[in-house]
Amino acid sequence: MSSSRREQVSLFASTPATSLTRSLPHGASANVLVLQSTGGTIHTTNTTTSNHDLRNILYTAHAEHGLPQRDSLYVTTCSGDAAITARDVLLLALILDGGKGGLGTGETWDEVLWELFHDLFISEGARQAVSARADELLELTETGGLEAWESSRYGGMLKFHGEDDLGKVRAVWKQYKDLSTDDTTEVLAASLKQSRDFRDAEAGENLDKEIPLSGLRSAAPVPLASTEIVTQAYRRFWDSGSISSRSDGRTANPLIAAALSPSPTESRSASKILSYASNPILGYHLGATFARLAPGSPLYLSGQDKSRNEFERILEAVKLQFRTWAAALRGLATAGGIKLKFCVEEPLSFFETTESATEASSPATRFDIIDTTSLADEHGFLNVLVAARPLLRPSPVSVVYTEALRRSPGGQTYKQNLDRLMCGDAVLNALLLGLSPVEYWTNTSVESCIDDVLIRGSHDQEPSPYGLSQNHFRASWRLTHHFFGSEVNDPGNAAQQLVMDPIDMARAMGHVLDGMVKLILSSKMASEDESDVEVVLADSALARLRQFVLACLSNVKTVWSDAISHFINHLPSSNISATLQSLSAPLQAGLEDLSRQIQGGLGRKEVQSLGQQSVEMSLEIEPEGALAVVARVKLEDTKAGKVLVSGSPLKLHQTDPFTCTIRIGDEDDAESGTKDVTFPVPVLTDEIKTHINQKRSMVELTAQIVDPVDLGDFSELILPARLTSKYTGRTPVILNNHSVNLDSLPIISVDNESEADRKANSWLATLTSQQFSARERRERELAHEDDTQPASARLNLKESIFTIFMLASGLQGGSTGLFTLSHPTEGNQILIFVRSLRLDTSVGSVVADAAVLPVTRALLDSGELGEFLLVLRELEACVIDVSDEELVLWKRVLPALVERCRTWEHGPGCEYKSSPGDERPATIPLSVKAEQAFLCSCGNGKLPERYMGGLPEWEGAAAKHAVRVAISPLFAVPWVEDIMDVDLIRSAGGVEGMVAESRDRCRRCGATERVEASGETADSSAGEGVRGKPLMRCTRCRDAMYCSLECQKKDWKKHRMECRLPGQGP
Repeated sequence: MSSSRREQVSLFASTPATSLTRSLPHGASANVLVLQSTGGTIHTTNTTTSNHDLRNILYTAHAEHGLPQRDSLYVTTCSGDAAITARDVLLLALILDGGKGGLGTGETWDEVLWELFHDLFISEGARQAVSARADELLELTETGGLEAWESSRYGGMLKFHGEDDLGKVRAVWKQYKDLSTDDTTEVLAASLKQSRDFRDAEAGENLDKEIPLSGLRSAAPVPLASTEIVTQAYRRFWDSGSISSRSDGRTANPLIAAALSPSPTESRSASKILSYASNPILGYHLGATFARLAPGSPLYLSGQDKSRNEFERILEAVKLQFRTWAAALRGLATAGGIKLKFCVEEPLSFFETTESATEASSPATRFDIIDTTSLADEHGFLNVLVAARPLLRPSPVSVVYTEALRRSPGGQTYKQNLDRLMCGDAVLNALLLGLSPVEYWTNTSVESCIDDVLIRGSHDQEPSPYGLSQNHFRASWRLTHHFFGSEVNDPGNAAQQLVMDPIDMARAMGHVLDGMVKLILSSKMASEDESDVEVVLADSALARLRQFVLACLSNVKTVWSDAISHFINHLPSSNISATLQSLSAPLQAGLEDLSRQIQGGLGRKEVQSLGQQSVEMSLEIEPEGALAVVARVKLEDTKAGKVLVSGSPLKLHQTDPFTCTIRIGDEDDAESGTKDVTFPVPVLTDEIKTHINQKRSMVELTAQIVDPVDLGDFSELILPARLTSKYTGRTPVILNNHSVNLDSLPIISVDNESEADRKANSWLATLTSQQFSARERRERELAHEDDTQPASARLNLKESIFTIFMLASGLQGGSTGLFTLSHPTEGNQILIFVRSLRLDTSVGSVVADAAVLPVTRALLDSGELGEFLLVLRELEACVIDVSDEELVLWKRVLPALVERCRTWEHGPGCEYKSSPGDERPATIPLSVKAEQAFLCSCGNGKLPERYMGGLPEWEGAAAKHAVRVAISPLFAVPWVEDIMDVDLIRSAGGVEGMVAESRDRCRRCGATERVEASGETADSSAGEGVRGKPLMRCTRCRDAMYCSLECQKKDWKKHRMECRLPGQGP
């Protein structure tokens, strides 16, 4: 079998680790499902997509460290590859042991664990550790099986889905002894060479360009600093099988050899090679190694050897992350804070078997979070969502994460790629499944995707979808009725189905089938020696369509028999792609059987009449393809209906992004009537078309699906919050925000004593300025040029956040951590005290660790802040002027940012809640009016000790009224609008050109590296060259840089006029 026909196996994550519990409030119980893809065909090459779950589990433990322990944290991982699962369980067992038993080889336990995780060839100590632990685990389960495992010291945390799963893993453990031989070492070395040969044939001359791009995401938010280091790590690994040691005198790592060998159930001729994109360093937070960290910060490397080169320093920082994360998992497990269950089964099969074995009312196999990693690269978003949706717990906290790494074909935009992965109109198909893409509708994310745009802009033309660098596309999906808040706004509307005309449903099915065929063709090409390609393709597409239709049954009401009949009869003449037309014959052969299967399970499900339901929601596909939501509102036997019959005028008033109020009659007329209507998507009342049927006392409202950009005026849609007592005890849930453990995040050093220090933090200005989309930049420029064109409130909010980061970092306009949001007529409304700036590298961004103190009228009248406010007048506080509209945004956003880092519990008297008989509804925020409280008081004063250091009067007067908050840049979403101009990146030479432009240069000649002269000695610390030794710095000011003593001497006449000691004024 040629190398082009071999299965590529990826054993290392290509994206930075992230917390599996990031969408949940701190302390909330969590049942998490993590899925791994185990195959897919790229051209003629099978590939196993990137392994995510184990490193994410380690980082999750780190993110949980120091937080209130959850009542339950249960993580189920599912992989179809027993070798992957066997490796993960054995490594976790070694981590839990924490070095018990010793090695006797002079190596530390941490060194051995690092080797086993990352190296193809390992030391004798590591080999012994694997052999001893595998023998122990095999002996442990030899006769007692699963029961013996459950009662062992590992069984409390590490569990198996069933006896069969344990059996598959044991078979791999038995392989380890056979693979710990010299012969295996030779075979693995030969496999590595075959992988290199395949890589060179596939990537060719693009390899040198692709390698640096592959690390941008892992290095975010400092991406441009990574290119040299990532390239060096890649070259080291592929030259020797390790990024940290040589392979000389070492033996094959049995954990990796088993993953590249045929399994006990596979043919001995089955051939696998390591994915040529493999680079073990990419699963870590490289951004934390490139950024300048403050002494005492988490992950700060103290006492570094200045003589060590940059790569060795970065590698040591990465190893520190690994040790820290592993120790956190060990501690969490010891406290009983986490349980892991392993299943060896193909993910989509797991969905089917779990769903069929579970009654719909049982919560035991329902998950709060389903992380599908990059399963969508093989199956697309829609097929994954169809499979995952039934296992999602019905709760506002529940979420499905989908992720795609493969490049989108043909230069597609992000939105086009989303539609491709959703096999048709993404909004329509999501609604049919009862799901909502939250980031799409809010056009807001705390996750930066600048690295992905940089990758796109670094290609002169769209490259092959299978290159080394990837496009990262992650989306989260929540249950629609929790997204639009129906259980709060209209409890009777929570489980309402959407009505569709059979012809519209047939059109939707046709587009889905077309999309599925295209997706299968692009991601899983059939082998060229198959003679029945069309039949196989049609069968696969029809099977997926069937699952989609069955998934729609609980969310859609239609005459299904007519819909299927119309779909079958009109498919040959429908206006869909040529690809689908070419499959007409095999499709027709399978459609009759599909019809029988669906109708056999359905019977004849007809559209039901309104009956007792006062509002019926319909989806309509207009002839040109536009989508509309139609609300048919039955007003019979209501006050509004009686007024309607009398011919009184009808007006619509927007209550929130999803709800409009129908008012019939004049507002000041006591006889007027009203009715609230909540839509499943955000709407604009001004664009709703109305139709009145007085005879039936019915009003029909037709709302076109709008562009999320047009929803920017809705303050509720930036970081939407939900309060639902049934599931969360009125604990707020933020739908598009991820929780952070502030105390575990690295602290950025902002002690800018020199120009070099400021330059080292310049990436921060670039990152925070990328909040502004390309459209918002144009709006920003226009507002600056023309005072009659005021900026939008959302743009002003981002401007204020940008100002906070720039001043707190000292990069622009001085340095301060004190900010006041001041209204032009009402005065200071909110005080913000920034304690530190921290890296949030899991999402490629930053966080301002701050305290917020709302200045309410009640607090001012109490006089408690009198002395403190006088002190603030004497300090260098930055006053940020806010309009009425921006103040509303701040009051809506800050409660979400408080919840993001909350480590305390909301009490029974929380102001967000409403008590039985209380006329005040539960609400967050409490108010958006000036001088009124908008935060609950549960978190007041719950700050780390001496949070603001020596700020006068802070501890005595202010701290007890302040609450901790995590402020982040708020980025636009690329599937909604362009966040950067890709053509500008290309015109700058892509990442390569931008890196060259950002490099330090000799002050005199512009050289980027040091030129050695015989006998030359100079201080070369802190500068970074391109290759070889770094540039020299002036030993006095530490700012000016030179390539040689000769250049420094020739420049002295100019430089001496400005040379100053660090911190010395002119």
